[in-house]
Formats: sequence, structure tokens, C-alpha cells
Amino acid sequence: MANINEYLDWRGDVPFSLDPFNDVDNLILSELAYTDFEGIVPPPGSGESISLREAYAAFYQRHTRAEIEAETTFYHMAPFVMDHLIASRRFQNLRLANYVNVIDEAKDAQFSAITFLLGREVPIALDCGAGDAAHARIQLPGDERETAYVAYRGTDDSIVGWKEDMNLSYQLRTPGQQSAVHYLDALFRGQCLRLMVGGHSKGGNFAVYASAFCASEVRRQICRIYTNDGPGFLPEITESTAYQQIQPKIVSTIPENSLIGILLTSDIDHHVVQATGMGIMQHDPLSWQVYGNHFVEAEKRTATSLAAERGMRTWLEELSIDQRILFIETLFDAFQSGGAHTFTELFEDKARLIADMLRVAASLPKEEQQELRRMLGEFARIGARVLITGAKSGFKR
Repeated sequence: MANINEYLDWRGDVPFSLDPFNDVDNLILSELAYTDFEGIVPPPGSGESISLREAYAAFYQRHTRAEIEAETTFYHMAPFVMDHLIASRRFQNLRLANYVNVIDEAKDAQFSAITFLLGREVPIALDCGAGDAAHARIQLPGDERETAYVAYRGTDDSIVGWKEDMNLSYQLRTPGQQSAVHYLDALFRGQCLRLMVGGHSKGGNFAVYASAFCASEVRRQICRIYTNDGPGFLPEITESTAYQQIQPKIVSTIPENSLIGILLTSDIDHHVVQATGMGIMQHDPLSWQVYGNHFVEAEKRTATSLAAERGMRTWLEELSIDQRILFIETLFDAFQSGGAHTFTELFEDKARLIADMLRVAASLPKEEQQELRRMLGEFARIGARVLITGAKSGFKR
């Protein structure tokens, strides 16, 4: 079996005219969105784009391979996808546009997006996710319109990005989600395109949210929405008319040991795929297994993933909105009190991190300290149950 890079090596010579855009192609572009294209890909509003080859050359003028490999984030290998893309006939006409990357600590917002232009006459496979080669496929033929894939980046290494993830547990609309809606509305109103919208992790959440709540004239251009191990939403969102209207266009793909894509509520059936790695490491798109032009279907989700979903849902259901806010604000106040802006910086001094957490907790009123201890205790018990379940099942099966 292979991953997305090997898929490009083996099938990159097959153009979209012979094999329609599929779920694996979607994951490739969602992974590429983690690449730092600042100052390389034109920003929104410029009306300009550059070729993949131009972006590739400019990126390696600014960064070395050793520098990329030395990073410790799970997505640090994303730029290397370009090595395989530029050698492929399938993506030879790919152009990049509308790159934006914003981190706003004051608003607890981390947002990044990019538009990939695939060209005209690009057919799209409407049901080509998990399954074997005989899996039914419905093809949407290409037409004269430009086909574009809007990719929202998932959570990066920033502390504020992870805080926004946590805020999804009580906020109906985060600043990042609002930016995702604005991105679609500002760029694609008055256009005549065939749009696909997607992303990995929080980027998948943004893709679904933006597609649901963008302007109706933009929504009509969207033919497919991809969320790749992206967390869900509060029930108020999934029960809304806007969400229900776009639901048939959503493709949700998660690894068999998903611990992220099963959070909150999505109210859609997931394609469950095989992935290498243990535990949370299956969140890495490069671990997802590919055969031919589709992901390798998993028989079912792992016991660890199911236990984590049950535990987190129970824990959240027992917490009021005020309790969720107390937990999140206290935790991230401690994270940020030492001046760190990324988790890489944060864990460089673990002793200081522990001291900061204890100091912030001690500064709370007695009642809040007791409530925080209770919530942390229950959270720890859930974590222990998940670990025990994983150990009994070999963590993967």
C-alpha cells in the first residue's frame, strides 16, 4: 500500500480527463495548504496567481530541506509533497492564488487559506472515497468553467490556534470560521466557477462551516465539500437549515484510529480509512493508505477511537458553557503566561510550564479551583479509560 506521495509517483501521469478528481487528490491539496507560502503566492484581492513550478522554486529559495526536516510539527513534511506534484502530469497546470495566513492572539484566531486553480474541463468523481476498485463512482463531467479547490489550513503550532480548536466546544462561530466565510464571499461572489472546498483537521471544519454560511450565490458554485479528520460542530450548527442544505455535498474521511474527526457532532457518515502509526499519529495525512485511485477502506474504527468519542461526549455533556470556558481560559492562560506563542516554545521548558499552570490555578477563587480540579480529574479518568482500551486492543485494532 502507499500514501499520497507514492500515489503521485505511481499515478501522477494520469490526467484528470482520464481519471476524475478524487478524494485522494483532495487530501493532497489539503496537505499542501500547510506549506508556508507567505510572500510567494499572491494574496486575496490581487487577482494574480502563480504556477506550481514557480511556487516550488520560490519556496526553496527561502527554505532549505534541512530546515524543514528539523521542524517538529506533524505537518512539517507538507512542502515535500511539491516534489511529487511538479513531476506529475496530473497537476502540471496547477496554479496557486489567494494565500492568506493570519494569527490574532487578541481574538483567539488562527486562519490560513489558499486557492488551487485546476483548469477547465476537470471532471470530478462524486463518490470515490473509501472502498475497493468496484466502489460505485458518479462522475460530474468537466465544463468550460475554471475548477478551483479552496483549501483551509488546519491547526498549526501556534497556541492560539489550539485555543480556537477548544473554543469550538462552546462558540457557535469562532473568528477563524468567520474568516473562512468571508474568504469565500469576498473572492467568489460574482464569479462563475466550479468550487470544491476542503481542508484537514480544523481546516475541514472551516470548509464545512464556510460552505454552509457563505452567500447563496457562492454556495451554488460549490459542488463538493471535503473534511479530512476535521472536528464537528455544536448541535445548533448541524441542526441549522444552512448545514442541512449542504450536507449531501460533504465527504468526511477519517483514519481508523481517529481522535480528532470524531469530536463534537457532524451528523454525517464518515469514510473510515486505514492508516499507519499509533494513536494521534494517524491524524497525519501522510499516514493514510492509498490503493490505486482511492483510500484503503478500514473494516471499522478502532476501540480506542470509539472509547475516546464516548468519553469526550460524556465529559462535554456534563459541563455547562461557563464550565467549558473556565477550563479553556485557565488552561491557556497558563500556556501563554510565560510568553510562549507556539507549543514548540512552550515545551522547551517543561518545569516552567508546570509552575505556570500551578500559579494560574492558585490565582483563581476557591470555588473555581475546586471546579477546575473536578473537571481535570474527570478528564484524566477519561484519558486513562481510553489508554486502557487501547492497550487491550493493541492500540490500533
